[in-house]
Formats: sequence, structure tokens, C-alpha cells
Amino acid sequence: MRRRSNLLVLLGIAFFLVGGIIVYALTNDDDDGGSDIGGPVTAVISNSDIPAGSLADDLIEEGRLEETKVPPGELPAGAVQSLNQLEGATFVQGFAEGQPITSSGLQLVNRGYEVPEGFEAMAVQVDFVAGVAGYVNAGDRLNLYAVFPGGSPISAPSPRAELLLTNVEVLDVSLTVPARRGQVETEAPRASGDSVTYLLAVRTADAEKLVYTTEFQSLYATLTADDAPPAGPTPGRDGGNILSVEPNAAAA
Repeated sequence: MRRRSNLLVLLGIAFFLVGGIIVYALTNDDDDGGSDIGGPVTAVISNSDIPAGSLADDLIEEGRLEETKVPPGELPAGAVQSLNQLEGATFVQGFAEGQPITSSGLQLVNRGYEVPEGFEAMAVQVDFVAGVAGYVNAGDRLNLYAVFPGGSPISAPSPRAELLLTNVEVLDVSLTVPARRGQVETEAPRASGDSVTYLLAVRTADAEKLVYTTEFQSLYATLTADDAPPAGPTPGRDGGNILSVEPNAAAA
């Protein structure tokens, strides 16, 4: 009977030792794995302030973006972890020096267009209805009209509309709105009933006209026929001549 009791005690001790060894091994494996998970991770940061509208390819070429190691706890959600992820991207949000770059501040643009030789690509934001209410596609051409609510700078001080540019090629169309100047937060896309952004092919002198009109006046667009000749010159319209043309002339 005593031998049987001693055997049970020895078996109990053996099971205890084996269990301890197994627990130690599992705990040691978890510790080793945790050290790998908790180690530094890669993040892309800026080494200078980056304003909204910057092109990632240009910043990479200038060395203003770099990959660096940061503690996992300092990595924000959506952080970009490789420069390769930034190829072709445009910053729609500003980033401060040393701030990790996040995907929410970027827009990847498929540039399926080419800027014609001698022209510049210029983005112009127009009210939705004034911008032809969504009926314009890339490759179409627009006539653009300047609207002077307070009067034209070169005429009597009464509201006036006048042809500004004719047969302007549309390179791209977007119903989303980029961040405005001075903002660092990303603006959510607006509803289609609010505004539309056109990327236009313009010459430098015409770009100046558009800058002035969009900054200080307002813009209206019409969609032309594919083979339409350039329009104008026109006399422009204001309160003094709006009724000088007979209504039936519009159908001629």
C-alpha cells in the first residue's frame, strides 16, 4: 500500500515538472514574438512643411519625404509606410515637418490626359449649374464667360456678362472639391448640386484672365459643339444693352 502511495506521489511530481516546463516554453515563445511585434515600424515623414496641392513625385525627387523608423504607438491610422505608395499622388492635406504621412491626406490621380504643347493645365472650380450641371466630359470644349456682379472694370458700373475665352479644352472633370488655400484638413466631396472642378488647357495669358475672374468675379460656362468655330468677339451684356437684340435672333 505504501509503495502504491509513493508511486502516486512520484507521478504527481513528474506531471508537475512537465507542466512547468511546458508553461515556461510557451511563455518564452510569447515573449520572443512580442518583442518582434513591439519593435520599430517604418513610416514616411516629411522633413519640411508640405502644403496641400503638392505633388508627391516632386517631393520625393527633392528629398523632402523619407522613410524612418518610429515606435508602433506613434504610427497613426492609415500611415503610409513606403515611398512607393506615394507615386503619382497629390497632397490634398497639408502636413507639418516631421508628421507621418497618412493616406487620408493623399489623392491618387490617374493622369489619362496630356497637356497640349504651349498650354498649361489649370483647375477651375465653378458652381454646378454655371458649370453646365455635370454634362461636360473630358475632351469637350467650353466657352467661358466672366460675370461682373458689380460692373465691369472697363465699363459702366452695372452688372455685366462677357465672353472671356472660347473653345477651351477640358482635360479632366471632378465633382470633388480639394482643400481650400490655408486649410490643412481634407474636405469631404461635395454633392453634385454644389460645384464642379474642371482641369483646363489654357495659354499663360488666358490663365491670368481665369485667375482674376475666379478670384474677384465669377465664371459661367457653356458646352460647345465638337466642330464649333471660336466664338466672338461679342459686345458683352449689361443693363444698357441686354434688350438691344430682338429675341427671335437667337434662333437664326
